[in-house]
Parts: sequence; structure tokens; C-alpha cells
Amino acid sequence: MQMRREAFKAFTTDTGDDITTSGSLQFEFKAIEAATSNFHNTNKLGHGGFGEVYKGTLPNGTYVAVKRLSKLSGQGEEEFKNEVFLVAKLQHKNLVRLLGFSVKGEEKILVYEFLPNKSLDHFLFDPAMEENYDRCEVIRCIHIGLLCVQENHADRPTMFTIFRMLTNASITLHMPQPPGFVFKVRSKSNPLEERSQSGPSTSISITCVSPR
Repeated sequence: MQMRREAFKAFTTDTGDDITTSGSLQFEFKAIEAATSNFHNTNKLGHGGFGEVYKGTLPNGTYVAVKRLSKLSGQGEEEFKNEVFLVAKLQHKNLVRLLGFSVKGEEKILVYEFLPNKSLDHFLFDPAMEENYDRCEVIRCIHIGLLCVQENHADRPTMFTIFRMLTNASITLHMPQPPGFVFKVRSKSNPLEERSQSGPSTSISITCVSPR
């Protein structure tokens, strides 16, 4: 597999930062195809708003998770640039490590380390921390999380905005809209109650929040 560090002048952020300065490694697209058996369904791990995720195997036996941008996802070159640049800069023990990227025509690929058989709490919780945390910081993180799952995707913050909200406590967070994984259910009226009351103002409804 050929991997190379090279100037990638077409991909710069709005501030003029070249994504190669973040330490990302560019993969040849044909190497990604080989690692995933040409994106075979047997290697497919799942899919999301970004696109599909595949398990890949590098020639040295290392497993990787390959994120393939969907042409129908509504995310374009700008979102891809921001994700490569920001995720590469946000390397942390509790974040899946970005190993590199690949671009060929409309194909845009992100390559992450593969973490099999480990639950999320393994990476989120450090037993040594116990109860040593900032309550306000926790609340702010939850608030930002709710902004990310709003039903209308246009209301959700971009990755760049999320990065700024997490690193700058002075940024005011607006109230999140209802999340996309709940919906309202209008209860059926009780015929006995309707007969015992009169007038248009006696109609009663109950709104419940139920999982989809």
C-alpha cells in the first residue's frame, strides 16, 4: 500500500491552514479499495449521515475503519475539509484516532483506527477521575449534545461550530429544538368525558414523548 505525505494545496481551510500540517496521512484511493475489498458489503460496519463505514485491512495486518462520504449526504467538500482538519487536531485518548484521508474525484474517504469489542464507556470514563469533574462543564457538554441531535438537521451545529463551543466557554448556547428521536402522540379522547362536558373549550389532549 502506498501512503504519502504531500502538499495537498486544493484542501485548505477558510483560515488558510493546509490540512497536511495537522499530521494527516494521505492514502492512495486504490489502496483503500484493496483494504476494503472494493467496499464489499461483507466489510460494511454501518452507515450514518456522512455515509457508509467499512472495515479495512492494511497490508501490515492493521485493521482500520473507512468512512466513505455519501454523494447524497448533503455534505460537501467544505464539511470534509473541516472534519479532516479538526479531528486531526483533536487527537485524544477518548477519541477514535484519525489515521488519514483519501480523495479521488467525488470520492472522499476518512481512515480511522479500528476499535473492536470495546464499549463506549471504556473510552469515555477514567476510573481515576471518580467524582472530580466540573458540573457546569458537564451540563454544557450535554447542552451541545442536544444541539447535535435536533430533528431539523439544518439547526444542528457544524463540526467547526461544535469545536468552538467546546473550547470557548464564552460562546452562548441557544436552546435546542426537540430531538429527532422523539415524536408527539395525541391521546384519544374519552367519549364519556366528552359527553359530560360541553363547549369547544372542554376538549382535552395529552402530549406524550415516545421513542421511535
